[in-house]
Amino acid sequence: MDDTRAAQDALAAATRDFSYVLGAGHVEVEIAKKQIQKLRAWDENLRWREVVQWHEHNIAAALVAVEDGSSDIERLEQAVKRAHDSELGPGHALVLVGKDCITQLRKRAAVTWLQDNEERHANMLQQVMDTGDQDELLKAIKVCAEAIGASHPVAEAA
Repeated sequence: MDDTRAAQDALAAATRDFSYVLGAGHVEVEIAKKQIQKLRAWDENLRWREVVQWHEHNIAAALVAVEDGSSDIERLEQAVKRAHDSELGPGHALVLVGKDCITQLRKRAAVTWLQDNEERHANMLQQVMDTGDQDELLKAIKVCAEAIGASHPVAEAA
């Protein structure tokens, strides 16, 4: 990219020199100016694609690491925040998709935690019911009702 910038600068300098000699409105000078604009647009397009590709790779790697369990969700949050705070901005598709992934992962983790909590309390109640101790059963029902709710089917069944 530095070579491209150097070539653009050299072409701009030559165009300036020829515009003094031939005039700014000369056909050849105008063609050179348009060529400089095209080169700069091409250079900017390459730079932009490189930025997008870097953030895309960073977010994808973080997502894979979170999904396979080798990293926690904070890594994905950092990658999305880095893209958000970069020139991509908060409305870029990568940022929006990253935020959606974070939301889905958090929801999945919450559901898993609730299911584990429910199963743990159901097992605890079953163990206490198997002992036949009414006082312990009342205590266990109270603990279960506070943890998963009094109207939860597990608490009501006990």
